[in-house]
Formats: sequence, C-alpha cells, structure tokens
Amino acid sequence: MKTRWMVLFLLSWGMNLVCFSSLMSQEKKEFREATELQGTIVSAVQQGKLALSSGDKISVLLEKSQTMKIGDPFELYQESLIGPNASLYQKIGEATILQIINDRLVFGIIDSSVNEVAVGDKVYLPGTNR
Repeated sequence: MKTRWMVLFLLSWGMNLVCFSSLMSQEKKEFREATELQGTIVSAVQQGKLALSSGDKISVLLEKSQTMKIGDPFELYQESLIGPNASLYQKIGEATILQIINDRLVFGIIDSSVNEVAVGDKVYLPGTNR
C-alpha cells in the first residue's frame, strides 16, 4: 500500500469537519485535483441520452495531445460536493478507448460506473504524460 492521505475540509459557518480518507496511490486515486485531470466528456454517442452508465459510448476531448492507443483505459471523475471551494474530483467510473480520431479526440465505452456519468465530467488517462 502506498501513502494514505486524510483530506479535511472546513465547511462554512462553523467548525463542522467532513473527513474523507482514501488511498492516494498514483494508479488508483479515488480523488484527484482539477489540475490532474486531462479532458472532458463532450458528448454521448447515442443522441439525446443524458444519464450515461456501463456500456454507453462517449466522446472525450483532451486538453492537450496525448500518446494513447485503442484499448487504453481511462478514469471518469465528477466534481466532488465536499465543500464550497473544493477543487477535488471523485472517481465515478472507468472506460476504454475504442477509437482515436486525432491526438485530442477519442471515442470510448464506459466499462463501469458507481454514479451516473454525464457530459462535462472529467477524465484521467493513467500512464500518459501530462
């Protein structure tokens, strides 16, 4: 096991603390800062579908060009609702690259999710250079 971090957030108006503990290894982080995320889900391949989950196909626009190949995994993240100024995103699922359009646009399929996935959710590609 790698490092265990305890993340504390002071909520507004008082001394209420919410504690979240998670393994923060490089490969399996449950939370990531906004600066670590590499792209955004820009559409569902199936027109008109808003709530996405396992088996749904998505298109992802990366912030900058990445070296990747078909079959590479990536992780799905949603903004965490921990506190008013939180810049943390919580992992909600995993997907796989199905097609590479160019070095910034890919199509993928959602392999698993613990919450509904939506257009605007963020992605992280493990093992790629930022």
